Amino acid sequence: VQQTYNWSPVENFISENVKVRVSDADRPSVQDVSNSAFRIRGRLLMNVPNGDEKWYVGTKHWIEWTTTGTIPIGKLEYSTNNGSTYNTVLETVANSGSYEWTIPDALGNCLKGRVSDTRYASEVNDATDGVFKVRGQLTLTAPVGALPEAWIVGSTQSVTWTKQGSIPTV
Repeated sequence: VQQTYNWSPVENFISENVKVRVSDADRPSVQDVSNSAFRIRGRLLMNVPNGDEKWYVGTKHWIEWTTTGTIPIGKLEYSTNNGSTYNTVLETVANSGSYEWTIPDALGNCLKGRVSDTRYASEVNDATDGVFKVRGQLTLTAPVGALPEAWIVGSTQSVTWTKQGSIPTV
């Protein structure tokens, strides 16, 4: 007869070599132990960004995540192609749950963020649910439209601006 015990919540015993033993409470010699070891890992959940954000090159935004279990060091990454490949933001970051990120010149509509446990990156990671956007910025520096500025018909005037990010054409 199959018996079940729902171990909830699984305790914070991060390990490679976990085994479970069941025994008869009245006769401890009647017991069984897992045939081989299994692992217990922590869990990460990416909160911000999580989709639909629009961030601008050079601005600062907080990356935020939630941790369950013991994960001392994390890795932060971003993707410009909807998660096909990732670029490193920080190889190692103290697992504080947040990091202030200066947005790189990575213009696009299909960016994702990812946080992972540096010890078990392939097993313990989470990426944004949706995609976010990174845009360049343009700042018009002339004309500024302040009085007494006036342009005369037939004259030559310069329109100038600065840009943040690799905006190819204006």
